[in-house]
Amino acid sequence: VEADDQQVNLDRFSLFFPEKRPFFLENAGQFSVGNPREAELFFSRRIGIGAGGAQTPIDGGARLSGKIGDTTNVGLLFMQSEAVDGVASENKYAVARVNQELANRSSIGFLVVDRDGDGSLLGNGGDDQNQTYAIDGRWGFGRNGLVSGWAAKTSTPGRDGRDDAFGINADYNDADWSVSLGHAQVGEDFNPEVGFLTRRAYRKWTGRVLRRIRPNNLWNLFEIRPHISANGFWDFDGFQETGFVHIDSHWEFQTGMEVHTGMNVTKEGVKTPFDIVPGTTIQPGTYDHTEAMLRYIGDQSKPLNFSMLAFIGGRFGGDRITLQTAINNRIGEKFSSELSMNYND
Repeated sequence: VEADDQQVNLDRFSLFFPEKRPFFLENAGQFSVGNPREAELFFSRRIGIGAGGAQTPIDGGARLSGKIGDTTNVGLLFMQSEAVDGVASENKYAVARVNQELANRSSIGFLVVDRDGDGSLLGNGGDDQNQTYAIDGRWGFGRNGLVSGWAAKTSTPGRDGRDDAFGINADYNDADWSVSLGHAQVGEDFNPEVGFLTRRAYRKWTGRVLRRIRPNNLWNLFEIRPHISANGFWDFDGFQETGFVHIDSHWEFQTGMEVHTGMNVTKEGVKTPFDIVPGTTIQPGTYDHTEAMLRYIGDQSKPLNFSMLAFIGGRFGGDRITLQTAINNRIGEKFSSELSMNYND
Protein backbone atom coordinates (compact mmCIF):
# COMPACT_ATOMS: atom_id res chain seq x y z
CA VAL A 1 0.00 0.00 0.00
CA GLU A 2 1.26 3.46 -0.87
CA ALA A 3 2.71 5.35 2.12
CA ASP A 4 1.02 8.43 3.55
CA ASP A 5 2.23 11.85 2.48
CA GLN A 6 3.99 13.58 5.37
CA GLN A 7 2.17 16.62 6.74
CA VAL A 8 3.21 19.44 9.07
CA ASN A 9 0.51 20.57 11.49
CA LEU A 10 0.78 24.32 12.11
CA ASP A 11 -2.66 24.51 13.72
CA ARG A 12 -4.52 22.94 16.66
CA PHE A 13 -6.91 20.67 14.77
CA SER A 14 -6.62 17.12 13.45
CA LEU A 15 -4.93 16.45 10.12
CA PHE A 16 -6.70 14.29 7.54
CA PHE A 17 -4.85 11.34 6.02
CA PRO A 18 -6.89 9.71 3.22
CA GLU A 19 -7.53 6.00 2.91
CA LYS A 20 -5.06 4.22 0.59
CA ARG A 21 -5.88 0.50 1.05
CA PRO A 22 -7.45 -0.87 -2.14
CA PHE A 23 -10.02 -3.03 -0.33
CA PHE A 24 -11.56 0.04 1.33
CA LEU A 25 -11.16 2.35 -1.69
CA GLU A 26 -13.33 0.26 -3.97
CA ASN A 27 -16.83 1.81 -4.06
CA ALA A 28 -15.80 4.05 -1.13
CA GLY A 29 -18.10 6.82 -2.34
CA GLN A 30 -21.11 4.63 -1.62
CA PHE A 31 -20.37 4.86 2.14
CA SER A 32 -19.55 8.58 2.15
CA VAL A 33 -21.88 10.79 4.23
CA GLY A 34 -21.04 14.14 5.87
CA ASN A 35 -18.63 16.94 4.98
CA PRO A 36 -15.48 15.54 3.30
CA ARG A 37 -12.25 15.79 5.32
CA GLU A 38 -14.08 17.68 8.07
CA ALA A 39 -16.98 15.65 9.45
CA GLU A 40 -17.03 12.20 7.82
CA LEU A 41 -19.48 9.80 9.45
CA PHE A 42 -17.66 6.69 8.20
CA PHE A 43 -13.88 6.77 7.87
CA SER A 44 -12.44 3.38 6.97
CA ARG A 45 -8.99 4.16 8.40
CA ARG A 46 -10.49 3.63 11.86
CA ILE A 47 -10.51 -0.09 10.98
CA GLY A 48 -7.08 -1.69 11.41
CA ILE A 49 -5.28 1.55 12.37
CA GLY A 50 -5.24 2.59 16.02
CA ALA A 51 -4.10 5.65 17.93
CA GLY A 52 -0.83 7.13 16.67
CA GLY A 53 -0.97 4.98 13.53
CA ALA A 54 -0.52 1.68 15.40
CA GLN A 55 -1.60 -1.37 13.40
CA THR A 56 -4.44 -3.47 14.77
CA PRO A 57 -4.50 -6.80 12.89
CA ILE A 58 -7.70 -7.51 10.97
CA ASP A 59 -9.00 -11.08 11.33
CA GLY A 60 -11.24 -10.81 8.31
CA GLY A 61 -14.37 -9.31 6.90
CA ALA A 62 -16.62 -8.86 3.91
CA ARG A 63 -18.11 -6.09 1.85
CA LEU A 64 -21.12 -6.12 -0.44
CA SER A 65 -21.82 -3.07 -2.59
CA GLY A 66 -23.74 -2.42 -5.75
CA LYS A 67 -27.18 -1.66 -7.18
CA ILE A 68 -30.62 -3.17 -6.79
CA GLY A 69 -32.37 -2.33 -10.01
CA ASP A 70 -31.33 0.93 -11.65
CA THR A 71 -31.77 3.41 -8.80
CA THR A 72 -31.10 1.77 -5.40
CA ASN A 73 -27.49 1.74 -4.15
CA VAL A 74 -26.60 -0.63 -1.32
CA GLY A 75 -23.42 -1.00 0.74
CA LEU A 76 -22.79 -3.49 3.56
CA LEU A 77 -19.52 -3.97 5.43
CA PHE A 78 -18.46 -6.19 8.31
CA MET A 79 -14.92 -6.39 9.73
CA GLN A 80 -13.30 -7.80 12.87
CA SER A 81 -9.96 -6.69 14.29
CA GLU A 82 -7.77 -8.06 17.06
CA ALA A 83 -6.97 -6.40 20.37
CA VAL A 84 -3.61 -4.68 20.90
CA ASP A 85 -2.56 -4.02 24.50
CA GLY A 86 -2.82 -0.35 25.38
CA VAL A 87 -3.95 0.62 21.86
CA ALA A 88 -7.26 -0.99 20.93
CA SER A 89 -9.75 -3.55 22.09
CA GLU A 90 -11.01 -6.38 19.93
CA ASN A 91 -13.63 -4.79 17.70
CA LYS A 92 -16.38 -5.79 15.36
CA TYR A 93 -17.40 -3.17 12.80
CA ALA A 94 -20.68 -3.16 10.88
CA VAL A 95 -21.75 -0.56 8.31
CA ALA A 96 -25.03 -0.44 6.39
CA ARG A 97 -25.78 2.11 3.68
CA VAL A 98 -28.78 2.50 1.35
CA ASN A 99 -29.25 5.34 -1.12
CA GLN A 100 -32.26 5.77 -3.38
CA GLU A 101 -31.77 7.83 -6.52
CA LEU A 102 -34.64 10.10 -7.59
CA ALA A 103 -35.37 12.30 -10.58
CA ASN A 104 -33.29 15.36 -11.50
CA ARG A 105 -30.09 14.49 -9.57
CA SER A 106 -32.04 14.00 -6.33
CA SER A 107 -31.62 11.18 -3.83
CA ILE A 108 -32.31 10.13 -0.24
CA GLY A 109 -30.44 7.64 1.93
CA PHE A 110 -29.45 6.45 5.38
CA LEU A 111 -26.30 5.17 7.07
CA VAL A 112 -25.73 3.07 10.21
CA VAL A 113 -22.22 2.51 11.62
CA ASP A 114 -21.64 0.21 14.62
CA ARG A 115 -18.48 -0.57 16.59
CA ASP A 116 -18.73 -3.32 19.19
CA GLY A 117 -15.63 -3.78 21.37
CA ASP A 118 -14.77 -6.36 24.01
CA GLY A 119 -13.95 -3.71 26.63
CA SER A 120 -10.35 -4.83 27.15
CA LEU A 121 -8.98 -1.31 26.59
CA LEU A 122 -11.27 0.06 29.29
CA GLY A 123 -9.66 -2.21 31.87
CA ASN A 124 -12.97 -3.10 33.50
CA GLY A 125 -14.75 -4.84 30.65
CA GLY A 126 -17.27 -1.98 30.55
CA ASP A 127 -19.72 -0.98 27.86
CA ASP A 128 -17.40 -0.59 24.86
CA GLN A 129 -19.48 0.34 21.84
CA ASN A 130 -20.41 3.22 19.59
CA GLN A 131 -23.11 3.80 16.99
CA THR A 132 -23.72 6.47 14.36
CA TYR A 133 -27.10 6.96 12.65
CA ALA A 134 -27.53 9.32 9.72
CA ILE A 135 -29.86 10.35 6.92
CA ASP A 136 -28.85 12.37 3.88
CA GLY A 137 -30.33 13.65 0.68
CA ARG A 138 -30.06 16.05 -2.19
CA TRP A 139 -32.67 17.84 -4.28
CA GLY A 140 -32.08 19.19 -7.77
CA PHE A 141 -33.81 22.39 -8.91
CA GLY A 142 -33.94 22.94 -12.64
CA ARG A 143 -30.71 22.35 -14.52
CA ASN A 144 -28.35 24.33 -12.29
CA GLY A 145 -29.60 24.29 -8.68
CA LEU A 146 -28.88 21.69 -6.00
CA VAL A 147 -29.59 21.57 -2.26
CA SER A 148 -27.91 18.80 -0.24
CA GLY A 149 -27.93 17.97 3.44
CA TRP A 150 -27.32 15.38 6.13
CA ALA A 151 -28.19 14.88 9.79
CA ALA A 152 -26.63 12.44 12.25
CA LYS A 153 -26.69 11.29 15.86
CA THR A 154 -24.23 9.14 17.80
CA SER A 155 -24.63 6.87 20.82
CA THR A 156 -21.68 6.50 23.20
CA PRO A 157 -21.76 5.29 26.82
CA GLY A 158 -21.06 8.23 29.15
CA ARG A 159 -21.82 10.93 26.55
CA ASP A 160 -25.29 12.27 27.21
CA GLY A 161 -25.00 15.86 25.99
CA ARG A 162 -25.46 17.33 22.53
CA ASP A 163 -24.60 14.30 20.39
CA ASP A 164 -26.05 15.37 17.04
CA ALA A 165 -24.70 17.07 13.93
CA PHE A 166 -25.99 18.27 10.58
CA GLY A 167 -24.97 20.07 7.42
CA ILE A 168 -26.84 21.76 4.58
CA ASN A 169 -25.51 23.30 1.37
CA ALA A 170 -27.11 25.11 -1.59
CA ASP A 171 -25.30 25.35 -4.95
CA TYR A 172 -25.98 27.07 -8.24
CA ASN A 173 -23.75 26.34 -11.25
CA ASP A 174 -24.01 27.37 -14.88
CA ALA A 175 -21.53 28.19 -17.62
CA ASP A 176 -20.80 31.64 -16.18
CA TRP A 177 -21.45 31.55 -12.43
CA SER A 178 -20.89 29.27 -9.44
CA VAL A 179 -22.53 30.28 -6.15
CA SER A 180 -22.79 28.29 -2.93
CA LEU A 181 -23.91 28.79 0.67
CA GLY A 182 -23.61 26.27 3.48
CA HIS A 183 -24.10 25.75 7.20
CA ALA A 184 -22.97 22.93 9.50
CA GLN A 185 -23.15 22.20 13.21
CA VAL A 186 -21.41 19.56 15.36
CA GLY A 187 -22.36 19.04 19.01
CA GLU A 188 -19.80 18.74 21.79
CA ASP A 189 -20.73 15.09 22.46
CA PHE A 190 -21.11 14.08 18.82
CA ASN A 191 -18.70 11.13 18.69
CA PRO A 192 -18.47 9.08 15.45
CA GLU A 193 -15.67 6.75 16.59
CA VAL A 194 -15.58 5.07 13.16
CA GLY A 195 -15.64 8.49 11.49
CA PHE A 196 -13.46 11.58 11.32
CA LEU A 197 -13.80 15.05 12.86
CA THR A 198 -11.28 17.87 12.51
CA ARG A 199 -12.87 19.63 15.52
CA ARG A 200 -15.87 19.43 17.82
CA ALA A 201 -18.54 21.74 19.24
CA TYR A 202 -18.94 24.34 16.48
CA ARG A 203 -21.25 26.13 14.13
CA LYS A 204 -19.90 26.86 10.66
CA TRP A 205 -20.98 29.10 7.77
CA THR A 206 -19.50 28.97 4.26
CA GLY A 207 -20.10 30.90 1.06
CA ARG A 208 -18.56 31.35 -2.38
CA VAL A 209 -19.17 33.35 -5.57
CA LEU A 210 -17.16 32.55 -8.72
CA ARG A 211 -17.36 34.03 -12.23
CA ARG A 212 -16.07 32.25 -15.35
CA ILE A 213 -14.79 34.47 -18.19
CA ARG A 214 -13.45 33.06 -21.48
CA PRO A 215 -11.66 35.79 -23.49
CA ASN A 216 -11.71 35.61 -27.28
CA ASN A 217 -8.10 36.67 -27.74
CA LEU A 218 -6.10 37.69 -24.65
CA TRP A 219 -2.58 36.42 -23.84
CA ASN A 220 -3.50 32.89 -24.99
CA LEU A 221 -5.87 32.62 -22.03
CA PHE A 222 -8.54 29.92 -21.97
CA GLU A 223 -10.44 31.03 -18.85
CA ILE A 224 -10.27 33.58 -16.01
CA ARG A 225 -12.04 32.72 -12.76
CA PRO A 226 -12.27 35.64 -10.27
CA HIS A 227 -13.93 34.55 -7.04
CA ILE A 228 -14.38 35.20 -3.34
CA SER A 229 -15.06 32.59 -0.67
CA ALA A 230 -15.41 32.72 3.09
CA ASN A 231 -15.95 30.42 6.04
CA GLY A 232 -16.16 30.85 9.78
CA PHE A 233 -16.32 28.60 12.86
CA TRP A 234 -17.98 29.66 16.13
CA ASP A 235 -18.39 27.76 19.38
CA PHE A 236 -21.79 27.52 21.06
CA ASP A 237 -21.01 30.55 23.25
CA GLY A 238 -20.55 32.75 20.16
CA PHE A 239 -16.74 32.87 20.26
CA GLN A 240 -15.21 32.83 16.77
CA GLU A 241 -12.47 30.20 16.57
CA THR A 242 -11.66 30.58 12.86
CA GLY A 243 -12.40 33.08 10.12
CA PHE A 244 -11.17 32.85 6.53
CA VAL A 245 -11.87 35.11 3.54
CA HIS A 246 -10.22 34.16 0.24
CA ILE A 247 -10.07 36.61 -2.70
CA ASP A 248 -8.50 35.15 -5.82
CA SER A 249 -8.40 34.89 -9.58
CA HIS A 250 -7.39 31.80 -11.57
CA TRP A 251 -5.68 32.39 -14.91
CA GLU A 252 -5.87 29.24 -17.05
CA PHE A 253 -4.04 29.22 -20.39
CA GLN A 254 -4.74 27.23 -23.54
CA THR A 255 -1.74 25.00 -22.78
CA GLY A 256 -3.29 23.91 -19.44
CA MET A 257 -0.90 26.02 -17.38
CA GLU A 258 -2.54 27.93 -14.51
CA VAL A 259 -1.57 30.87 -12.30
CA HIS A 260 -3.59 31.70 -9.18
CA THR A 261 -3.13 35.14 -7.62
CA GLY A 262 -4.93 35.83 -4.38
CA MET A 263 -4.98 36.98 -0.79
CA ASN A 264 -6.46 35.64 2.44
CA VAL A 265 -7.87 37.48 5.45
CA THR A 266 -7.67 35.22 8.50
CA LYS A 267 -8.89 35.23 12.10
CA GLU A 268 -7.86 32.68 14.74
CA GLY A 269 -9.45 32.65 18.19
CA VAL A 270 -7.41 30.65 20.69
CA LYS A 271 -8.95 29.73 24.06
CA THR A 272 -6.32 27.25 25.28
CA PRO A 273 -2.51 27.58 24.83
CA PHE A 274 -0.92 25.10 22.43
CA ASP A 275 2.55 24.43 21.02
CA ILE A 276 2.68 25.17 17.31
CA VAL A 277 6.20 23.67 17.27
CA PRO A 278 8.25 22.40 20.23
CA GLY A 279 9.24 25.37 22.40
CA THR A 280 6.86 27.85 20.74
CA THR A 281 3.54 28.29 22.55
CA ILE A 282 0.58 30.18 21.10
CA GLN A 283 -1.16 32.06 23.90
CA PRO A 284 -4.94 32.63 24.19
CA GLY A 285 -6.23 35.56 22.18
CA THR A 286 -7.66 36.57 18.80
CA TYR A 287 -5.20 36.89 15.92
CA ASP A 288 -6.16 38.86 12.77
CA HIS A 289 -3.88 38.71 9.72
CA THR A 290 -3.68 38.95 5.95
CA GLU A 291 -1.48 36.94 3.61
CA ALA A 292 -0.64 36.84 -0.08
CA MET A 293 -1.03 33.60 -2.03
CA LEU A 294 0.50 32.53 -5.34
CA ARG A 295 0.04 29.18 -7.10
CA TYR A 296 1.63 27.99 -10.33
CA ILE A 297 0.54 24.79 -12.10
CA GLY A 298 2.61 23.70 -15.08
CA ASP A 299 1.35 22.07 -18.26
CA GLN A 300 0.19 18.65 -17.00
CA SER A 301 0.25 17.20 -20.52
CA LYS A 302 4.05 17.46 -20.69
CA PRO A 303 6.24 14.60 -19.42
CA LEU A 304 8.11 16.99 -17.09
CA ASN A 305 6.22 19.70 -15.23
CA PHE A 306 6.57 21.89 -12.15
CA SER A 307 4.06 23.27 -9.63
CA MET A 308 4.35 25.65 -6.70
CA LEU A 309 2.21 27.15 -3.92
CA ALA A 310 3.39 30.02 -1.69
CA PHE A 311 1.87 31.90 1.27
CA ILE A 312 3.45 35.05 2.72
CA GLY A 313 1.80 36.85 5.63
CA GLY A 314 0.89 36.83 9.32
CA ARG A 315 0.13 33.85 11.52
CA PHE A 316 -0.72 33.72 15.25
CA GLY A 317 0.85 37.12 15.95
CA GLY A 318 4.00 36.46 13.91
CA ASP A 319 5.04 36.09 10.27
CA ARG A 320 4.85 32.96 8.16
CA ILE A 321 6.35 31.96 4.82
CA THR A 322 5.13 28.69 3.31
CA LEU A 323 6.50 27.21 0.09
CA GLN A 324 5.25 23.96 -1.44
CA THR A 325 6.91 22.76 -4.64
CA ALA A 326 6.64 19.61 -6.75
CA ILE A 327 8.36 18.27 -9.86
CA ASN A 328 6.49 15.57 -11.77
CA ASN A 329 8.05 13.31 -14.39
CA ARG A 330 6.19 10.83 -16.59
CA ILE A 331 7.83 8.27 -18.90
CA GLY A 332 5.37 6.68 -21.31
CA GLU A 333 2.10 5.34 -19.93
CA LYS A 334 3.48 3.15 -17.14
CA PHE A 335 5.91 5.21 -15.06
CA SER A 336 5.49 8.46 -13.16
CA SER A 337 7.36 10.02 -10.28
CA GLU A 338 7.09 13.11 -8.08
CA LEU A 339 9.58 14.99 -5.93
CA SER A 340 7.99 17.44 -3.52
CA MET A 341 9.18 19.77 -0.77
CA ASN A 342 7.21 21.70 1.85
CA TYR A 343 8.92 24.56 3.71
CA ASN A 344 7.52 26.62 6.58
CA ASP A 345 9.26 29.46 8.40
